[in-house]
Amino acid sequence: MPRKVKVTFSAKQKLEYAKLMVEGGYSNIQVEKISGAGKSAVSRWKQQYLAELNGNTPVKSKALTPEQQRIQELEAKLKRAQRDNDILKKPRLTSSSTIKTQNREANENYVPQFYGH
Repeated sequence: MPRKVKVTFSAKQKLEYAKLMVEGGYSNIQVEKISGAGKSAVSRWKQQYLAELNGNTPVKSKALTPEQQRIQELEAKLKRAQRDNDILKKPRLTSSSTIKTQNREANENYVPQFYGH
């Protein structure tokens, strides 16, 4: 039995199919036939679209609606800015502090040598 060819859908296509089901009155089976997508994919698009209409931003998948896509974009920018900020907050060694540290370590390890009896 030959394997089914995997078809990839853009967020825009998923949104259009979800709108057909939610707003256009199409059934899941009709959208499966029109799109060529599987039962679980079509069901997932519909559920995600309904969740996004209620203001829920998807966590593990790309948003379908423009509003939720914008929220995901802004959340990603915020996360990058916070990461960059954390990096900048970390103490950095300057050349003078490196020298002081090296001198301190050298003094701590210093053992006087006595020449003579």
